Amino acid sequence: MKRLGIVAIAFAIFVSACQSGESDPSPTGESDPSPTGETGTGGTVTIALGSFLVENLNPVYATQTDKPYYSGLYDYLIGVTEDGELDPESGVLEEWSSANEGMVWTLTLRPGVTWHDGTEMTSEDVKFTLEVYTTEDSICSSCSLLKSSLDRVEVVDEQTVEVHLNTPLPRFDRALTPINDDIAVLPKAYYEEVGAEGFSAAPIGSGPFRFGEHDFGESITLEANSDYWNQDRVPGFQTVRFVLVPDATSRLALVQTGEADVAEMDPLLAGDAAESGIRLMGPQQGQTLYVAFGHSYREDFNTNQLAMRKAVALAIDMDAVLAAVYPEGIAERASSFTPTPLREGYIPDLEPYPHDMAEAQRLIREAGLEGSEITLYQFTQAGMLEAPTLFEAMAGYLEEAGLAPILVPIDYPVLRPQLFEDNIDEPYLHILFAQSGAEIDRLNRTFFMSHESGGLLATYHDPEEMDALALELAGTADLEAREELAQEVVRTVYDTYGILPIATVNSAWAVGPRVQDWRPTNNTFGDLRWESLTPGD
Repeated sequence: MKRLGIVAIAFAIFVSACQSGESDPSPTGESDPSPTGETGTGGTVTIALGSFLVENLNPVYATQTDKPYYSGLYDYLIGVTEDGELDPESGVLEEWSSANEGMVWTLTLRPGVTWHDGTEMTSEDVKFTLEVYTTEDSICSSCSLLKSSLDRVEVVDEQTVEVHLNTPLPRFDRALTPINDDIAVLPKAYYEEVGAEGFSAAPIGSGPFRFGEHDFGESITLEANSDYWNQDRVPGFQTVRFVLVPDATSRLALVQTGEADVAEMDPLLAGDAAESGIRLMGPQQGQTLYVAFGHSYREDFNTNQLAMRKAVALAIDMDAVLAAVYPEGIAERASSFTPTPLREGYIPDLEPYPHDMAEAQRLIREAGLEGSEITLYQFTQAGMLEAPTLFEAMAGYLEEAGLAPILVPIDYPVLRPQLFEDNIDEPYLHILFAQSGAEIDRLNRTFFMSHESGGLLATYHDPEEMDALALELAGTADLEAREELAQEVVRTVYDTYGILPIATVNSAWAVGPRVQDWRPTNNTFGDLRWESLTPGD
C-alpha cells in the first residue's frame, strides 16, 4: 500500500469530498480588462491574505512574496502584458536599449509620470532606485543581482540614464519587470528626506494606488490614484483594504458572508469554495513548487550525497501527494524549474522523477543513511499556503524509505535569515517556489548560485559547477547559444537531483459578487494588478 500517512490520507478524503462541485481557477466573464472609466465607483474592496510576511511597504526591505500587498503603490521600469511578456506601454520607461553585449543599458523615461506627491519622476529617481537596492541591508529578491552586477549609473539628461554593469547581462531588461523581479521605482527626494524607516511607515510611489494607512498586524489600506499616468489602469475601486486572516477557513467564510470580496485560498478549500458557489480566479500557471535541499553544498550534510537526493526523489509518490492536496485542475506535475515552453531551458521530453520505493530504500541502505534525520521546515508564504500540508504528505514516504524526517513548523520571517547564512546545524528540506514565467537567469541566482557569486538561497550541492554554468549563460547574448546553455543547466540539475520539482500551480482566490472581473498577470503569483478589479453591479 502506498504510504501517505494518516494526516495526508485524511486530507485526500476531505478534498475528494469537496470535489463534487466543479472548480475553475481561471478568471471568468468577458468584460473589458480595464477598470470602469470612473475612478472608485466600487467603494472599498476587501482582500483577505493569509500572511503579511515581513510586513514592510518599502520594497528595499521586502521580498517578492510581499508584493501582493505593496506592489500597487509602485511602478516598474518595464511593464508586462497579461501573460508576462515585455510591454512598452505599461512601465515607466518609454525606451530601453543595450550595447556592449549587455554591459551598458540606456533607459529613457516616458514624460508625464508623477509621484503621489505631484512631483515629476526624473532620471535622478531611476539612478537612485537602482543604487538603493544595492545597500548592504537590502533584502529584496532582486537585490543580489544588482549588488553583484551594477557598476554605476550615469544621468544623461532629465529623462535618460546609462546603466553600466560589470558583467554582460543581455537580458537585464527582464530584471526590471514586475514578473521577474521586485525592483520597484522609488522617489529619490522623498526617500532621502524621510529615510528608510520613514519611507516604510509612509511610502510614496507612482503606482495606481496611494498609501492610506497601516494597522500593523491587522490591515493595510491603499487609495485609488485618480491622477495615475496610465488612465487605462486607474482603479475601479476607491479603496483596497488588505486584512490579515491567517486561518484559511476564516478567509473563505469572510467571502461567503460578504465581509471580504477576495481571499487567498488554501488549495484544500478550493473545492469547498466552488461547491458553495464562490468563484475562483487568479493567475494561471502562477508558480512552480520545488523541494530544495537546503545548504546541500555543505559536505557534512547528508543532502550533499547523490544517493540521498536521489532516494528522496524516488521515495515520494508525487502523483499521490498532489491528488491528496490539490483539487482537480489546479496543479500539474512538474519535471523541472522551467515548466512552460515560453521559457529558456524548457525540455519537452523531460519526464518527472518516477516513484520507486524499493530503489530508494536500497540507496539509503547502501549509503549507510538509514535512520538519518532530515528536517522539513514547514512555513507558508503568499501563494504557497499549502507547503506545510505537502510536507506532511511527503514525510511518510521518507520514513518508509528509511530516513527520519522531522516536521518543524516555523514562521518564514524567523527562518529566512538562516537561509542566507551558513548557520543551520542540521540537513533540511524546504519548499520553495518560482514564478513560472521567471527567466532562468533569475532562477539560477535565486536557487543555485553560491552566495559568493551573488546567489540568494544557494541550494545546489556543487556551487562551483553551477556558478560556472550560470555565469556563462548570463553573459551570453546569442539566443541559440543561450538556449543550449539553458537546457544544459536544466539537464544538469535534473541529472544530479539538484531539486525535487513538485507541480506548476494555478493560483486560487475566492472572489465574491461585488467583483465583476479581475485581470492579474499570468505566469507569476505576485503581480496581481488589484487596479484591474472591476466592480460588479
